[in-house]
Amino acid sequence: MPDICARGDRADLMIVDPERLDTSLEAYPEAEVPAYGGMSRMVNRNDDTVTAVYVSGRKAVDHGVPTDIVGSSRTGQFLRAGSPGHPGRRQRRPP
Repeated sequence: MPDICARGDRADLMIVDPERLDTSLEAYPEAEVPAYGGMSRMVNRNDDTVTAVYVSGRKAVDHGVPTDIVGSSRTGQFLRAGSPGHPGRRQRRPP
């Protein structure tokens, strides 16, 4: 399979603590949403397991806390289905 990234490309990365890949991942975590009057909703995350998230090479989340770049600067982009770089795009295989 051909490489889809090259040196210098923007990258998204998450740092995982392998010691936290345990039964805590089966929990049903919830968080309050202030915009909805404090209503609680299920969140698909585990702040103890995923210790950091980088978007386009910049730290966006540190131990569950968004950094100053979240909401204040553009950290990424949406990819249309089928566009170059989209994970669902089929890669050509060499003959």
